[in-house]
Amino acid sequence: SINYDDIKLLAPIPQRLFNGRRAITVELFFKPTAIDSSFGLISGSSFDLYYSFSTPRSFRFRINGEGPNSAVASYPATITPNQWHHTVAVYDADKRIIKIFLDSQELKNPNIYSIPSPASPLIETGYLWMGISDYSGEYLSGLIDRVRVYTSTSGF
Repeated sequence: SINYDDIKLLAPIPQRLFNGRRAITVELFFKPTAIDSSFGLISGSSFDLYYSFSTPRSFRFRINGEGPNSAVASYPATITPNQWHHTVAVYDADKRIIKIFLDSQELKNPNIYSIPSPASPLIETGYLWMGISDYSGEYLSGLIDRVRVYTSTSGF
């Protein structure tokens, strides 16, 4: 496990890995030590998965930042501090879907759900960050383990 306490981990990734892809699946385990503010789990210039502490509390998966090529889904969710949680986020441009799973349950009834038509492929220009939201700049205090990023929907 990687322990995060207001630190960030930068993992250089080849731009060709995500750039132009039409699907992505992000999977990881995390254990927040405190939940008194929003925090990022993993992000790159083409995607961002974070937990929003604002009301209603929710997981948000954003694709391609802001603007006409962006897609975003935000699902209500409550997490428990000092407990391991498993999350999976899926984006499929061809099927125009964004799904988020928390502890083996698909989250339902999104607060926000927006995918442009036609949906855009991923636009990757930089690095992969863990423990911080590249979009909001908010850090995780806790642990992250078993991070996996696939350039497909991996059967979800």
